[in-house]
Amino acid sequence: MATPVFQGKDFRGVVAVQLSADRLNTIITKDKGWASVGLGETGDIYIVGFDGLYRTTSRPFEVDRAAFLTQSVNSGTEEKVIERMKAFETPIMLQSSRSAEAARGGAGRDSEILRNALGVEVRSFAAPLKIDGLDWVTVAEVPVEEASRPIVNFQRLMMMALAITTAMTTVAAMILSGLLAKPLKFLTSRLAAASEGDLETPLSLDRKDEMGDVSRSAQALVDSFRNRLEATERERQSTATLLNRFLPDGVVRLIASRRTRTEAGADNLDNISEIVPNATYILGKLSGYEGMLSSLPPDQAVKTLDQLVQVVDVAAEKHGVEKVRTAGDHYFAVSGLSTPHLDHRQRGLAFARELHNIVERFRRDNGVNLQVKIGVSSGAAISGVIGRQKLAFDIWGQPVSECEHMNVVAQPGEIRVTAEFANAMKDTERFVPSPDAGKPGMLLVIDDDAAAEAAPQKKKTKG
Repeated sequence: MATPVFQGKDFRGVVAVQLSADRLNTIITKDKGWASVGLGETGDIYIVGFDGLYRTTSRPFEVDRAAFLTQSVNSGTEEKVIERMKAFETPIMLQSSRSAEAARGGAGRDSEILRNALGVEVRSFAAPLKIDGLDWVTVAEVPVEEASRPIVNFQRLMMMALAITTAMTTVAAMILSGLLAKPLKFLTSRLAAASEGDLETPLSLDRKDEMGDVSRSAQALVDSFRNRLEATERERQSTATLLNRFLPDGVVRLIASRRTRTEAGADNLDNISEIVPNATYILGKLSGYEGMLSSLPPDQAVKTLDQLVQVVDVAAEKHGVEKVRTAGDHYFAVSGLSTPHLDHRQRGLAFARELHNIVERFRRDNGVNLQVKIGVSSGAAISGVIGRQKLAFDIWGQPVSECEHMNVVAQPGEIRVTAEFANAMKDTERFVPSPDAGKPGMLLVIDDDAAAEAAPQKKKTKG
């Protein structure tokens, strides 16, 4: 969004505001929780502008991108729009909604049946966003077939129950029909609401007759269903939390995507991999690590090392760097793994410098002979999950091997980068050749102020 700025009649510039599409998607879909907001198995909710173009992503696009593009072609979307959606990996500002007239009208409307941008017959509802100067409209769509399915099933069940009851109690029904009509209508409306996702509205009737028993049985059934849904959601969140603790965000996303596409009941987690187009790899190795552990009691050694790793983890999170693994005296992290960053080299190098300073402060504060040597490289690689019973995440590729080699040839206290990395960062950082002509790579000139702060202070003496 942008607006010009004038000083009197003189044009001075433009103020532009960029909104995060990911944040809008998270808000409008409750972080891709379409089912949790009442959209069922295939329902969708998105925002369109006055021009009829998507402002947020579409559920069919996120669930099955290939099928989305195929349906778009079949419904008449231009080929150049399809190619742009493939290139930019999003339908935002490209795909046109059939509910565009609601966007241009700027007013809410009751639900109506129409064919959406994919040619699917849906029940659509549109409501404007109440934001001054922003002609956006929220559109919710549920396929007619899915929306009607609970109602049809419920009607069929009720007709069967009503037919049996009528056959067995014909005479009584004629006398009591007036008394039964009102509670039956009430129960029918509540069951219809429950079939559409309203599981909180009470169903039970304060009656001691058969209708009261039916309503209480229906309430027990709905309560059981709601409890199962809640238990399933808790298990899903627990699993997601566990995966997030042990695997990078990108791998968790791949696993969730694979399970979404897998048939019900299956759990195919084989061959989970992803290309990392461009990232920075940082490998730190502690020098003096084994000597420090041998000089301390076992419980204190583990506690001390855990404190050091926690501080490094905080630094990695601050710089947007993902920890891949820690093994003994190694700490391997990647900048730009799950979330691509244009400044992944700057972030990775900033983390490497802070890792160096953290170890220096740790050495000074604890009085241990501990230093870290760090290798840094950048480039494209492949990440993936290996194993079947116990998952293990790793990264492979030439830049990963180069990062490990830089770490091997580095001396304690050095941050050694590849020549390609140093050339890419030469305008913002200082690098010097290795004193040993036989060793590859370049050495980062560590900031003097940070080094002075990390170094032990010498006591002043008289004379």
